Amino acid sequence: MRPVTRPPVRPARPWAFFLLLLLSSALGISCSATEESPQTQATVRGGLLPSDGAPPFLGHRFQRTFLFLSAEEGTRVAVLWTFLQEVVPEGVLRSRTGYLSGEDQWEELLRDQRMTPHQRFPWRILPGGGIRIVMDPGEEITSISFDLPARQATVTRGRLLGDWSPGPERTLRLFQSDLILPTRELRGYLLDSSWTGTDPDVPAPSDWALLVTQGATPFVLVQEDSEHPAEGERSTWIAWSPSGASPRIWAPVDVRWTDVTPVERARRNAPEAWWMQTPETRAAEPWLEASLTRRSVFMDILDGPGPVFPIRGLYQVEGTLQTEGSPRGRPQPVWGFLRHRQPLNVEP
Repeated sequence: MRPVTRPPVRPARPWAFFLLLLLSSALGISCSATEESPQTQATVRGGLLPSDGAPPFLGHRFQRTFLFLSAEEGTRVAVLWTFLQEVVPEGVLRSRTGYLSGEDQWEELLRDQRMTPHQRFPWRILPGGGIRIVMDPGEEITSISFDLPARQATVTRGRLLGDWSPGPERTLRLFQSDLILPTRELRGYLLDSSWTGTDPDVPAPSDWALLVTQGATPFVLVQEDSEHPAEGERSTWIAWSPSGASPRIWAPVDVRWTDVTPVERARRNAPEAWWMQTPETRAAEPWLEASLTRRSVFMDILDGPGPVFPIRGLYQVEGTLQTEGSPRGRPQPVWGFLRHRQPLNVEP
């Protein structure tokens, strides 16, 4: 498969994105304006309980993440949705978050949590509360939108470029995609990540990233295990790119932080820069090197018993990347999104 190329599009106007951010901030979010009742949602979309009343998939967690990343030169826009469904004895606990990053600014557009009745298919995402979803006859999501009077942003799914399972119960799919804003459209990539947790002691997937080169070649990188290493230790990642004649995988990729900054409220440090490199191998084997630094970050300090608190960081990053397909010493500029997590069990 050849690398994805797109016709040139007029560069984005930074003031347009900034104005859009200001309008949304002034409006705020109402998460109940368009919601249907839980009973209606359960009947129409999820199906009712079995006749014996036994909750299906009790203890399971279903996480679905959608990330749009612009790939046009001169634009740096990311839109992120995360949906988590947890099946508990009382019902299905549904958590949703939504973010927009444009021109080095982050905005949280959505954060809510609610309980719905048990359903036959608890992994299904329910619309409402500022979220609009379009599905095809096969119940595949084809578009997802922030649907508010002063915030209209729709991500549409295009051609599938490839799919990959970097670990048990986890699937990543990468699509061509368009972001439709009131004033213009942007072309890029949509990363659709699905994860199912069947063991309550196993945490959700940890750090991951989507990077795009100056030539619009995408790279997906994920941390191999769910546990995050302590500061100063290396972590093991895997890299994947569906571009070219056939998909390429680089494993393992050693990742370490090369700079940190204190997060005072959480009483721990967070990374500011990363170095990524496959171990030294024979010249004929695939290799990858990348150097990334933070452009902007939305740092979320999560609840915990203290005095050290867990954190989740959403980063815009930039830097350079090179692989065996490019001469050493001539890395390509890249930019992208990196999600970082430090749970309670990581020492500061």
